[in-house]
Amino acid sequence: MRKSFALPMVLGLLIVWSAAPAGADSGTRPFKAFMTGEMTWDDTAFECLPPIPVRTGMEATGPVSHLGHSTLVGSHCTPLGNDYGPGEMTLIAANGDEVDITYEGVCPDYADFPLGDVFTCTLEFDIDGGSGRFADAHGSGEGTMSIIWVGVGEPSTTAWWSWVGTIGY
Repeated sequence: MRKSFALPMVLGLLIVWSAAPAGADSGTRPFKAFMTGEMTWDDTAFECLPPIPVRTGMEATGPVSHLGHSTLVGSHCTPLGNDYGPGEMTLIAANGDEVDITYEGVCPDYADFPLGDVFTCTLEFDIDGGSGRFADAHGSGEGTMSIIWVGVGEPSTTAWWSWVGTIGY
């Protein structure tokens, strides 16, 4: 009786063990984030070329799927028109693992935008590797970046980001 029970059990375990690596790897998974922080502008950024040599910087924190509570740091050259980017950002998980992202997007015309209103831009992003368990990360998606509009001359403002897409690692 024991022999007849043991053989199906061993075969079942072999099937489960052989299937686990295939299902745990290469596919992408849903990816989403919501982060709040600050947007800054630096007019001493020499890597951004005239006519507007200003670098837009960002720092934020919040929940990110697959990373947990994370920190965002990033920047791009500030555009003359409504298009922005390409820019680069890094998401840093609590354990130090990182996800590298490139992005670009479109903002509304800011010339007559009312001070104090929420100014929202759309963006598209690509996940381009990282470190730790995200060294081979890949994926893409879209999202928004919103700020409280304080005008062109102010050094910083409150900002928040929201993304949805996919990630594989």
